[in-house]
Amino acid sequence: MSNAAPNEPTEYTCNCGSDYKEWNVLYNNLDMCTSSSDTSCIVSATEDTFVYRASYEAEETGCSVCMCEYNFPIYDWEADPYLDGVVRKKHFVFTGGYLEKYCTVSQIGDDRACASGWYVTYYEPSIGGTDIGCKECPSFIDLWGSQYRTTSSEANLDDITGCYMEPGTGIYDETGIYDLTQKCYYSE
Repeated sequence: MSNAAPNEPTEYTCNCGSDYKEWNVLYNNLDMCTSSSDTSCIVSATEDTFVYRASYEAEETGCSVCMCEYNFPIYDWEADPYLDGVVRKKHFVFTGGYLEKYCTVSQIGDDRACASGWYVTYYEPSIGGTDIGCKECPSFIDLWGSQYRTTSSEANLDDITGCYMEPGTGIYDETGIYDLTQKCYYSE
């Protein structure tokens, strides 16, 4: 790849996804180019791509120039409607490397983890997402017959030892009544 001549404008193709106009800082801080000599402007824009013209050739990744990679919106974890106790969020990949004049963002699937109150029974990352099984954290009954359910952190990849009882929980056993002062983790 040849370097642009000094002061010669460089165009970067920024394929940041269908909602880039809502969040992309570069796109939202520039005007459209009005002539072929304009720089630091937007040459063209479509539903999912814009072309940015700069007065320089950056020595960094195309996604960094386009601000796709670093400003890409962070999606929240949400319940997976098909798997009990599983949460998911969108998983994206970025292509456009060092000194390349493009960036392409692609959603390839969902990351998955266990919801709060659940733990991992199996976990296998794969292209396009994650195969995962989650099971509810165990519960127990104290000597007064009170039932206690343990919990776990949201979006966890922990086994059963990641389940815990909350501080402040009062428990009655053969030696007396106890209030937990810190998280009490399950052990096998």
